Amino acid sequence: TFNDRVRLYGALKHASVQSRDGPKPGAISDTLDLHQGFAEVALGDMLGQSHKDLLIRAGRQELHYGAGRVLAIRGGRFIRDDYDGALVRYRNGNWVTDVFGVVAIEDGTGSFDNGTDDSVNLSGVYSSGVIQGTNVDLYGVRWEREETLGLSDVVRNYAGARLYGTAQNNWSWDLEATALFGSADATGQDVRGFQVAGRVAKSLPDLPGSPTPTLEFLYSTGDDDPTDGQIDTFLVTAASGLVNEDVTQPLGPGNLAWLKASAPVQLGNRLRVAPFVHAFWRVEREDALYTLFNTQLLHGNTGDSDFVGVEVGATARLSLTDRLSVIAYGGYFASGGAFNGTGRDATSNSGMLGLSYRY
Repeated sequence: TFNDRVRLYGALKHASVQSRDGPKPGAISDTLDLHQGFAEVALGDMLGQSHKDLLIRAGRQELHYGAGRVLAIRGGRFIRDDYDGALVRYRNGNWVTDVFGVVAIEDGTGSFDNGTDDSVNLSGVYSSGVIQGTNVDLYGVRWEREETLGLSDVVRNYAGARLYGTAQNNWSWDLEATALFGSADATGQDVRGFQVAGRVAKSLPDLPGSPTPTLEFLYSTGDDDPTDGQIDTFLVTAASGLVNEDVTQPLGPGNLAWLKASAPVQLGNRLRVAPFVHAFWRVEREDALYTLFNTQLLHGNTGDSDFVGVEVGATARLSLTDRLSVIAYGGYFASGGAFNGTGRDATSNSGMLGLSYRY
């Protein structure tokens, strides 16, 4: 930082995968590479405000907003995502607004080989503030991609709102709705869809371990008629808020509904454990099931039911210091009737152990 006016920031990333059958894409395995490298200038005093009320940032950077259901950094078993471009952040009272325009980074598997992917462009505005005691996020995002799922020149526009806050008796809540509209210019098809998601939790501080029973849900539209000239599948720009330590089966939003129950509990001063049950259903049988990276996991019109499966597991975080923690995860996914007769066994188990340092 120079005179509290200019900030230069850089971060590297490294990830190695061992004992894995099959390919190791750059999203999970990448030797030493640049993760972030940007310059940031504070100019708010030019508007008669605090100089940090207006920030202009350019370079390689992360983009993560709200609960990460539309635009997120990835996490857990996946390398954090990044972009090349520019961002302007303006603060006015209790509102903060970001305006950004970036291109995606293509993850290689070698050292310092991650380059700009000009075929994927993101731009948008995200504003966060408070209205009558309720936290509010309002956003619009434009995702342009030259090719996705066999379609060319696809433009997806997202408009959404997220409301969240706390209530009496230790309740907390989060509700978000997003509309999708756009086009696949090469085929002339319209893109339409929506997603609703939410979370409600209640802290019980008087019980041993201060458990916090939590219920989360998500519903994202699928395409009930692939021949009608309209694409109704709700896909997101990158791995969404589903991507965290507790995902064994790589299901992404799009033609998917899920319900998750968990109960985080504090064991002593440093260890927090969160057991969970996570169930998934397919919304439209005519549509496919999709992964977190918008590839098809299972074709449409397969299986004998819309039940995709259920995952049981737990996450844990052991705080070694105020900044350094050990994180662990274990889970088992049992596939449902959506996979019957497909010749695929989607049953799987996985675990993760890692270190997290916050700076």
